[in-house]
Amino acid sequence: MVLKISNMNNFITHTIFSDIMGVSLRTVETWVNKGNLHWEYDVYGNKGFYIEQLKDFPIIQSMIDTKWENELDVKPLRQYNSIEL
Repeated sequence: MVLKISNMNNFITHTIFSDIMGVSLRTVETWVNKGNLHWEYDVYGNKGFYIEQLKDFPIIQSMIDTKWENELDVKPLRQYNSIEL
């Protein structure tokens, strides 16, 4: 199952994006200054990017394509005691 991104959650601030990418804020600003990315602003005036702009970054794409919901369907093979866990 592909992660469905709602309108409320499709914005990533530049700070969070730099953390995800493992680069400094200055590096993100350099990418913007070089024209590789373009600033967007959310409804609250926060500077950042919409997910659609970042799909070319493999780490962002892997977050979009996550199958984490499948983990919720995993059931234990037997009943476990708390001491066993």
